[in-house]
Amino acid sequence: MRAYRGNYSAFETQRAAELAQQSAMYARQQREIQHMESFVERFRAKASKARQAQSRLKALERMQRIAAAHVESPPFEFNFVDAEKLPRPLLVVDAQSAGYAGRTVVADVSVTLSPGDRLALLGRNGAGKSTVMKLLAGVVPATGGTRTEARDPGHRLLSRSIISSS
Repeated sequence: MRAYRGNYSAFETQRAAELAQQSAMYARQQREIQHMESFVERFRAKASKARQAQSRLKALERMQRIAAAHVESPPFEFNFVDAEKLPRPLLVVDAQSAGYAGRTVVADVSVTLSPGDRLALLGRNGAGKSTVMKLLAGVVPATGGTRTEARDPGHRLLSRSIISSS
């Protein structure tokens, strides 16, 4: 097992480079082995070169063999099935607040997300961008306001109200 840095595309690039390098090293070693075996066969019986032939034969025995590069299966592919009908809206957040350890980080967040919408949050460090994203994802519990989520393509909505304790 080997760990790779980066995403899947980076893994594919790194893996292809490793396989190419291993393949080149294997080919070079095979040429060297063939050359040494050829030398041994030609000069084994010749008295002046017998010692060199024996030395190369021992070197062949000690040589650590490089395995041929093995390419596994064809490239990995997957597809997402298109939804038959997407609910509108996907998420409605109205006047929600969130924070940590009793301290409110973001307050009065109101957003409506529909299929195909894109959302970008810009702001300085510590402004609450991550907290807003966690609030929208439902990871951080809201301390006030309402949240309405579309649960399935059949337009069945779940409405949840959160009563503020402050």
